[in-house]
Amino acid sequence: MEHYFRTALWMLFLIGCFQAAPISKVNKKVLGLKLLHKDVEIKIDGSEFYAPENIEKECFINALNCVTLELERTNKSEECLDPGKRIPQGLEVLDHIIGQLNRKNLVSITQHNSSKCNCQLWPEKNFTSFVDDIMSLLQKINVESPQ
Repeated sequence: MEHYFRTALWMLFLIGCFQAAPISKVNKKVLGLKLLHKDVEIKIDGSEFYAPENIEKECFINALNCVTLELERTNKSEECLDPGKRIPQGLEVLDHIIGQLNRKNLVSITQHNSSKCNCQLWPEKNFTSFVDDIMSLLQKINVESPQ
């Protein structure tokens, strides 16, 4: 009897320690954005993209809109090979995140054309660095405006 009691206690302890929250659909899709590194090839050397860097909370939505425009431009141009259709998948994720932020009323306090949120003032980087900066921005958004 004591053996069963001890086993039950160990099971409760282990279950409590190893609980894991399921990954939401959005988080799974965001993980798919990382595949842009691997699956998208930029054909034109020297192609540069406005990369979000040091974005303030009031500029999150504007920053995501700018990133979306950069990816749309890249998707429509002849400068990339995207056989896995990762860019359209990434655009879908970004649209979903923008919608979530809008529903939370996390609307930009400053005007979209203000210098603080102007994405044309961001540094221009290669595609790999651009994707890294997108992932950093999404992590910052996740931390500063949790679901």
